[in-house]
Amino acid sequence: MTETETETDDVEEAARAAGWKPLSEWRGDASKHIPADRYMLKVAAPRRELEELRNKLSEMETHHSERFARLSHAAEVAIERASGTRIDTIRAAKEQAIAGGDVKAYRELERIEDDERVKTVKDVREARAPVVPAAPVELPETTAWKRENAWFESDPVLRGAALAAYAYAQKQYPHFKEADLLREVDRSVAPVVRAMREPAVVTQPRAPRGGMPDIEGGSSSKQIDPGAGGKLYNLPADEMADCRKAYASLKSKRPDLFKDFDDYMTTYLED
Repeated sequence: MTETETETDDVEEAARAAGWKPLSEWRGDASKHIPADRYMLKVAAPRRELEELRNKLSEMETHHSERFARLSHAAEVAIERASGTRIDTIRAAKEQAIAGGDVKAYRELERIEDDERVKTVKDVREARAPVVPAAPVELPETTAWKRENAWFESDPVLRGAALAAYAYAQKQYPHFKEADLLREVDRSVAPVVRAMREPAVVTQPRAPRGGMPDIEGGSSSKQIDPGAGGKLYNLPADEMADCRKAYASLKSKRPDLFKDFDDYMTTYLED
């Protein structure tokens, strides 16, 4: 068997695995039958790329769920630690009230301790609740684009790819207007849509200028980010941004939870 014949067999085997049938097994119109290599280009390749994208989106969802769990855990630990310190102080004062026979002071301290426990439960519940950003106002250009591209609402995988391409274009071209950003989305995603909707057209998806978008919502490479106290953290830029936002939110509500940002990061990075 020649090398060319071996390669042909490999292509046909891959095409069969993707659903292709040789002409001898083809039950449709013989004039519409296509060779295995063309089938791989027209149907199997876009399908495989979309499956890879679906897996990537699933990984992204898991990644962000794990990150939110760490952010919530850091807040819970700090809240419970601070509450425990205050309750210890209250209990010491209660013992002094008992020793001095001050019933009124003891009852007031009992009330303060109950309030502290209720407040702790409330603060922990708030720390576990995800922050939902306000929905942005949709521009007329976006509404028109969605109307022309019905797949955006019906196909979650393609929608994820479109959102990723949009975010990438925003980052790469901050001066772009909405219409320019949507054209970049078309350049990236529309070829895949055509390949799926019109399998007779041989095409390959094109990436936005500068390469494929990072669908994880930010830089996928890790960077050394200095903390407020001068420490360095080898975390992705978007994760550091999440940590800083969470720290600022907690600091505004409960200034007693952390000494500084480095103290927060120590809790965040705890296993």
